[in-house]
Amino acid sequence: ARPLSGRGGISGQLDSSRRPNCQTSNAVFGGLAYSAPNVFVPCENRGLVALKVDLTNHTFSEAWVTATSFNPRAPIVAGGVVWTVSAGGRLYGFDPASGALRFDIAAGGTTPFATPTEDNGWVFVPESTRVQGFSFNWESIGGHLSSAPDAASRGARRQDAFGRGGGV
Repeated sequence: ARPLSGRGGISGQLDSSRRPNCQTSNAVFGGLAYSAPNVFVPCENRGLVALKVDLTNHTFSEAWVTATSFNPRAPIVAGGVVWTVSAGGRLYGFDPASGALRFDIAAGGTTPFATPTEDNGWVFVPESTRVQGFSFNWESIGGHLSSAPDAASRGARRQDAFGRGGGV
């Protein structure tokens, strides 16, 4: 893998050792994202890798890697989710602490350095010939659930969530 360096300020980098995190093709294309304590690295043919940054000892260690191998584009962190687009045209959202997949949405064809962006609960994905937006604005209806929620779809591009519980 390519060397990763800690923030060294004027006096230079704090760490320049090689990492075996992007083993398959030894490549990282595009930018990284950071949300303490992890830096998120898009590893070609492997998936998204979270490296834990130890600012005291100036080292990196692997925190998690996505369960599925894919070719991720540069990630962002927004709304408590690590977002990346795959070369196959899917928008993925991962839990920043565990790497668990939270969102998997068809997003269309992207270019090699496509990077999603976020504003006010919307995630925008640049595709080859257009920009697509996905809304992740949640509205609380109050109350509490007495069983696990479930979801169903009554048609294309529609998702309904159901839960059993009581009022506020």
